[in-house]
Amino acid sequence: MQETLGPLLLISWLTLVAANRVYVHPFSLFAYDNFSCEIIQAQAQKPLAMVKPIPIDPQDLTEPPTHTHKDVEGSREKVTQQVTVLAELQNTLGLRFYNALMQQKPANALFSPVNAFGALVVLYMGASNTTAEHLQHLLGLGDNREMKDCVPLFDGHKVLHAQWNISSLVDANTDELRTLVWNFVNNGVDLSQEFVRGMQDFSDASYVRSVDFSKSEEAEAQMNSFIQRASAGNMKHLFKAISPSTEFLFASAILFKGKWRTAIKSEVMTLQKFWTSEETSVMVPFMSHTGSYKYLNDKGGRCTIIQLPLSKGTYMLLVLPHEGTSLEHIEFVAVPVLPILVFCCPLCLF
Repeated sequence: MQETLGPLLLISWLTLVAANRVYVHPFSLFAYDNFSCEIIQAQAQKPLAMVKPIPIDPQDLTEPPTHTHKDVEGSREKVTQQVTVLAELQNTLGLRFYNALMQQKPANALFSPVNAFGALVVLYMGASNTTAEHLQHLLGLGDNREMKDCVPLFDGHKVLHAQWNISSLVDANTDELRTLVWNFVNNGVDLSQEFVRGMQDFSDASYVRSVDFSKSEEAEAQMNSFIQRASAGNMKHLFKAISPSTEFLFASAILFKGKWRTAIKSEVMTLQKFWTSEETSVMVPFMSHTGSYKYLNDKGGRCTIIQLPLSKGTYMLLVLPHEGTSLEHIEFVAVPVLPILVFCCPLCLF
């Protein structure tokens, strides 16, 4: 293998900085067109259009009308800028989530910063007042201007469209990337139409259903069975110990299925040591493949980062600890640089 990833990262990063010398606040890229406090106040006085969810039918997986992702008007430069800024916001929030998750010391942790960010945008579209403002700042899309009469809001549809532009980089001929969303509410609770539209913008398939949470065990079984069927068996027993006082549950999943650009033969497998700490190792099956790959041998971080190509624009980045290096050390060293790697590889899997 040739050690080429290091220079490539540096060149790509410098090019990105040079192309964005003029700072643009994220809010201005995703704000409503023709924004004014008068417009916001007038809209706040209008009654919300509501949607009444249908009960769960064990035999029915009917989706609401699917939103068609269409190109919006705007210069290519602005769309590129939106995607670049959105990727940075997703990475920043994703690292915060990761650090919080690691403090709980779970046995295994697997989550998608892109999916988590999009889900929060959808929840923002269904929120109002203080809740919406808090979500806005959590997402990094708050407006720093102090306005007495109103809080400037961003357009969730613009954000979700930019996220769709990132997802559309997947080569549909060889790879599959799908986002599924479920929303369950208590019987008699309606949802805002804007929130439901956000679910459709965010996902490839969205489901809105009502259940009787007062019968918590029955509701739990109904929801888990529904999600398992809608996800083709990929998600099982998602909800546990549901409270009878529950009014609202939201779940989302991102499903990726890809093919290696150069297939790795699964039958070529050997047992080797995998180090979980400086003193402890376990024997695990390793697959081997010979080829030319971009990689970075980080001697200071005591790890190697390898780029494995899937389709034209999709890669998997593997972070391999050097012998005797703990996983905690790799998390401390490698995780902070992942946003830089993502800038150089817009659609990478870690």
